[in-house]
Amino acid sequence: MWRDGSRQASLAAFLKTLTVHPFDNGRKVSQLLALSGTSDVVDSHLVVLALQLRDDILTGDPDDFAVLKAPLGTASPTIYHWP
Repeated sequence: MWRDGSRQASLAAFLKTLTVHPFDNGRKVSQLLALSGTSDVVDSHLVVLALQLRDDILTGDPDDFAVLKAPLGTASPTIYHWP
């Protein structure tokens, strides 16, 4: 909900730069969870998307992603730690 349009200009500009990807690859996400022995659906979805988009991941929790990408071998996305 927008409170005051003049105060939300930065947020509105930022939101225009985002691309929303639907959660429509549940089978691949589930397979990755099974292979990695983990249960974080959101992190698994992010890895699957990164693979599809041939993109990297920037995260504050690189250890979580290391477990997910381990079964993928060299096909896995690069994980960068933030900050």
